[in-house]
Amino acid sequence: MQNLSARKNLQVAVRLALAYGFAALVVIVYSLWKVHPLELPGFLLGFAASPLIVRRYSRIAVEIGWVGIGSLSMGIFAVLAWAAGASVPWVAAASIGLGVAGGLCLLPLLAYPGVASKPVFGVLGALCGAAFFALPVSGAGLLLGVGLATLAFTAALFAYEKEFMIRSGLFLGGRVISGVRVVGQHHVPASGGVLLVSNHVTFIDGFLIGTSLPRLVRYMIWKPYFDLPIANWVCRTIEAIPMSETGPREVVASLRRAREKLAQGEVVCIFAEGFITRNGELLPFKRGMEKIVHGMDVPIIPVHLDGLVGRTLSFLNGKLVYRWPQWAHPPVTISFGPALAAGSGAEEAQRAVEELALAVAQSRGR
Repeated sequence: MQNLSARKNLQVAVRLALAYGFAALVVIVYSLWKVHPLELPGFLLGFAASPLIVRRYSRIAVEIGWVGIGSLSMGIFAVLAWAAGASVPWVAAASIGLGVAGGLCLLPLLAYPGVASKPVFGVLGALCGAAFFALPVSGAGLLLGVGLATLAFTAALFAYEKEFMIRSGLFLGGRVISGVRVVGQHHVPASGGVLLVSNHVTFIDGFLIGTSLPRLVRYMIWKPYFDLPIANWVCRTIEAIPMSETGPREVVASLRRAREKLAQGEVVCIFAEGFITRNGELLPFKRGMEKIVHGMDVPIIPVHLDGLVGRTLSFLNGKLVYRWPQWAHPPVTISFGPALAAGSGAEEAQRAVEELALAVAQSRGR
């Protein structure tokens, strides 16, 4: 029931974002034309480039994380275009940025299921934007106004539907690791409770898994990390589940929260080793996953993260790697395997993850 309500909220947010996006773009195009008609080609160039960017960097069919990034960028570039004043080169640069940002915001919305068949929201938005043509305001003034309004709208969108903010954050966090290949996405059901059982290699494994699936994932996170000042806000926003090992009562409470999320039709991910590997070797899986799914009819999907040892925020030779993305590394592979048989335990899950690792190693050796 809760999952259904969340979907309805997301549908409403998508339609509102689509209407506002079209309205803002109409005002931006008109404003640029009033400031300097020659800036319009730059805007169109940026807009034409946006599908290439979306296609190149998206790991799922419809990545709504782009919406928040595009909307925020559109507000910033509109303000920058206003601040550029009469400087044609700076206005041209801002115009290109506005075109790219507009495309990043609108393309995922137009591709969202059910939106393309109902263009009325985009049409209404465009008409509302056109109404601003009658205002006795300069082009620069309109740019400032639409920029500030877009920043405010982005904040309101994030507050109304957290999935936009979560997926934008996951997307940006996942970009810290370059060259990611995703295998077996289709094994994860499109709806219903699912337990992902993964190995643990870096502090950003959750970002990588999250950007590889169209569904939001609720992660089980070790409570000392969950309680860190900045991490705590992030963990609560993504509705992560703190995993405590300080006493039987706390452990039972953590497992109960995970079971509740599964019963609500959510995707839950557990890093079954319990710790990040220090040397790249797979640690023995703990049996907490067995207690989570005991008596529940939910698919258990094995997940393997490959090629991350020595990358940012992983361990190498027992030491944490802090370096920014290393572009020369071989690509990272995230593999999702077939659902395990009902009643499978930690040993079967570990064996399935090891088989995914072997398959990746064999494909790399070809």
